[in-house]
Amino acid sequence: MSRDAAKEPTIAFETTPNPRSRKVVLDQPLRMGDPIAYQRASGAFEGGPMIAQLLDTPHITDLYLRDNVLTVTQDGSGSWYLLEDIISGIIRAGISAHDPDYTPPVATAKPAATPRTDIQPSPQLEVIREILDSTITPYIASHGGAVDLVSFDTETHQLTIAYEGACGTCPSSLGMTLAAIQNMLRDQYDPQLVVRVTSQH
Repeated sequence: MSRDAAKEPTIAFETTPNPRSRKVVLDQPLRMGDPIAYQRASGAFEGGPMIAQLLDTPHITDLYLRDNVLTVTQDGSGSWYLLEDIISGIIRAGISAHDPDYTPPVATAKPAATPRTDIQPSPQLEVIREILDSTITPYIASHGGAVDLVSFDTETHQLTIAYEGACGTCPSSLGMTLAAIQNMLRDQYDPQLVVRVTSQH
């Protein structure tokens, strides 16, 4: 869905708890429907020239699109002062041709809200999801991230999760955020629950 090329987008950058990630907030949609994640190593997969150009920008490693927000993650050695200027230029030049309804091939880019291939659905995960959705999930989303629930082992009381977006490379995700998730679920669901983080894929 191409938009009117004459409409100049309003672009605002916001910091996140992850110093390697920035939220880019626009006044028009970047992604309709499920959020989607792109990684430089995997490529844009026909996501359009704007996505391809962002991923080709030196230091940028990951993109996470949700509604009118783009979370950009870099390798830690780039200057945000310079990167924000480059990102703004790419978006202004490419937004009119960008398709927010684009659905990537299933085997390539993964819609972030679609279950991972390693997810083991269970009634326990659904209850845990409801608890997190009513508590910590909105906070994580407000910082450009998301949490995938992968599995819950009833014998070991181990919950396996995966971080997406800004959370994927954030030191606090493995510290404060992880502890908050575990403590909340121990209080509201299972006193013996232990949370383990698995890698993105």
